[in-house]
Amino acid sequence: KLYILTYNRDVVRELIRLLIKRFKRKSNVAIFRVSGKDTKINTAEMLYVQANGNYLTIHTQKEKFVIRCKISDFEGMLPDPIEFLRVHRSYIVRIDQVTKKSAKAIFVGEAEIPITKLFKEEIKKIQF
Repeated sequence: KLYILTYNRDVVRELIRLLIKRFKRKSNVAIFRVSGKDTKINTAEMLYVQANGNYLTIHTQKEKFVIRCKISDFEGMLPDPIEFLRVHRSYIVRIDQVTKKSAKAIFVGEAEIPITKLFKEEIKKIQF
């Protein structure tokens, strides 16, 4: 029964995520300061975010952006936080860009992103 309830909760979460995505406003652009200039980054093009101290590298489909921001602050700045999932203390991935997952890592395109024990439960929520 516990397995069924857990599975159903994940299915409901995914349905709610898709419904919210359909009905929410169409603005999926985040504005960040990159090299002293305000830059619009389309969140639909983001693949993953990698933290290195107080700096973040935002990997998109076309290029990389380095911004000065803490990863915890970055999560609050996203216009569509339900599309992203934190999988490591230094990584946030876009859920729909995950191509493969294993017990110790997930793959976004060709990039291998490690998973920590703290976030393993969150990884189970990713549906293919």
